[in-house]
Amino acid sequence: MPPARAVAQLHERAGNLMPQEFEHFERRLVEESSKLRLEMAELRTDVRGELGAIRTEIATALGAMRVDMATELGGMRADLAGVRAEIAVNKFELLKWAFVFWVGQVVGVAGIVGLMLRVMPAR
Repeated sequence: MPPARAVAQLHERAGNLMPQEFEHFERRLVEESSKLRLEMAELRTDVRGELGAIRTEIATALGAMRVDMATELGGMRADLAGVRAEIAVNKFELLKWAFVFWVGQVVGVAGIVGLMLRVMPAR
């Protein structure tokens, strides 16, 4: 409720009080409301300052996290390059041994077919 409205209601309710008392009350009410406004303004300034400090702290922490993540990502990329190199070497080894076994199979099958052709009589 605004101070002026409260004073007006007091004037209506207490008609037998002296006008000096009303003036004193009104003066006191204005002083106290002014103090409250000043305190609220100081608190608002303090809160804004603290929020600014928190924002700065968060920005600093995020910057540090970005640097850490970039470092870790670089390490992961290097590890991944190593894994790819190992896969390429292993792929070559696998193809080499597969070729050796295929040649062995072809030689074995050719030997069995040649043996069968020699053993079986010609018709």
